[in-house]
Amino acid sequence: MTKERDRTAQAHGADINRRNFLFKAPVAAVGIGALVSMNALEAASVATGQKPAGTGSANYSGAGVPRLIVQDGAAEVDTAYGRVRGFIRNDIRTFRGVPYGGDTSGPNRFMPPTKPTPWKGARSSLYWGQGSPQVVPKRDNDEVTFFANPPAAEYGENCLCLNVWTPGLDNAKRPVMVWMHGGGFSFGIPQLCFYDGENLSHRGDVVVVSIHHRLNVVGFLNLASYSSKYADSANVGMMDLVAALKWVHENIAGFGGDPDKVMILGQSGGGGKVMTTLAMPAAKGFVHRAAIQSMASSGGRAMMDALLKGRSDPAEGVAYGFTRPEQSADVAARLLTELNIIPSHVDDLQKVPIDRLVEAGGKIRGSWGPTVDGRSLPNTPFYPTAPEISADVPLLVGNVLNENVYSVGHPELENMTETEAKALLTKTLGDGDTIYEAFLKAYPGSRPYDVYSVAMATPGRQGSLILAERKTAQGRAPAYNYLFTWKSKILNGRPRSFHMVELPFVFYTTDLSEARIGATDEARELAGRVCDCWVAFARTGNPNHPGIPHWPAYDPRTVPTMIFDNVCTVKNDPSGEARGTIKPSTT
Repeated sequence: MTKERDRTAQAHGADINRRNFLFKAPVAAVGIGALVSMNALEAASVATGQKPAGTGSANYSGAGVPRLIVQDGAAEVDTAYGRVRGFIRNDIRTFRGVPYGGDTSGPNRFMPPTKPTPWKGARSSLYWGQGSPQVVPKRDNDEVTFFANPPAAEYGENCLCLNVWTPGLDNAKRPVMVWMHGGGFSFGIPQLCFYDGENLSHRGDVVVVSIHHRLNVVGFLNLASYSSKYADSANVGMMDLVAALKWVHENIAGFGGDPDKVMILGQSGGGGKVMTTLAMPAAKGFVHRAAIQSMASSGGRAMMDALLKGRSDPAEGVAYGFTRPEQSADVAARLLTELNIIPSHVDDLQKVPIDRLVEAGGKIRGSWGPTVDGRSLPNTPFYPTAPEISADVPLLVGNVLNENVYSVGHPELENMTETEAKALLTKTLGDGDTIYEAFLKAYPGSRPYDVYSVAMATPGRQGSLILAERKTAQGRAPAYNYLFTWKSKILNGRPRSFHMVELPFVFYTTDLSEARIGATDEARELAGRVCDCWVAFARTGNPNHPGIPHWPAYDPRTVPTMIFDNVCTVKNDPSGEARGTIKPSTT
């Protein structure tokens, strides 16, 4: 596959471990109302990534045709609220910052999303909309910052917008792939380089949508006990996502998409959002396939407990799991105290400057999440069974091998001894000696830190298998399970198969993500196979295609698993014996 990369301006970026980083935002210059030549594009552009398979020229549109067109009438479409004007790049029509909801500030803070205010004329939709207000952690490690290659963003309460990439504004009824970004339910933005939908849209002939929505204290603060007007406040961040799906249902046909063939997909916290959406009655009929990627990566045994016992860790309130009303009500009470607001004046929270509110929310709670409130979220998703309202939705679910346990920024971890690894495993997972020996047997020749890393990532994999098993038990739609084991060679291979490593492969953006995975031929080739699986799943509910071995639907008796690596294989219950040494907590 031919390598192509725009070296002059990489306006997107990447985020690393979402528990530690969030980033801000440069703008790529784009000439408005002009036909931009190749030379101008090289001077200031949106980063491209590799070409889709089958394109022979560096110019997707053919020799002599501009790669970027930003011109009145070139990419315009009507929505229910007004006309939007985007741009065409490499034959893909791109629209950014398209409103699906109204401003959430002032009296709309903590309230369900409202509809956008209609506009006249063609609304310019060339650049990203605001990200949800959030705490932006400091970057204080040079190696990690290089690996992250951070983007930038504006943050504000007028954040209910989405982005669309489509091959054509026609009646082709293409599958629609709706991306829910990661960052837990606390932070994150859709404009990371590996989330860019252009290459995925081009390769798969699909419509790609990504969503901005409320997070943390503005999206998940439970004020229901103070006033009936805040009855839904605990989950307005999830209600935003449902509002976006409703917008897709009502408008996506104009963008060449099929409103009856919508796949939602998300990774890490985004996977948690997908999981939650599948349990929300208001989303029924808007979702037809779903992918939950590395959702349980960071919860450890707490995540297993949340799925097996229907509870979350009281210390955090949520472990990519779900909060009980009494837990989230306690958080709200502590926030009022922090801000010196008495309960009878709870409406004053709508007047607190947003920076102060988010700062206080960060002090009170590090990890936010939905509340099982009996209203928008009637039951804990996937506990004790998969949600009945989405029983007919096929599920793609899996993990990467090392998840959040890697040594970028901490090279000294590579010197971990066997004794140290066993001691840490005992502290976190149980019988460290037994666990270590079992994983060493499953991965012979591994160094102590490698053994430790894979073992620590395994509770998250257990969580994904629980989801697959419960979906399969319904007998209404299949589940497909994967394990991504390809390892980055950047920084002497210390990232391993890190949390989020699969995203450039799913979105076909490996060249854009070279700081994390390297822009290599092997990465591009694997990206084609992985991307085609997700596209096939979006199109048919089955991820199989000619470029991979047959991928069977999940069966709890054999645990068939697609292993994504330079050579893709299907194995039954890989490292199953080792997984069995890690048990849920007994507390």
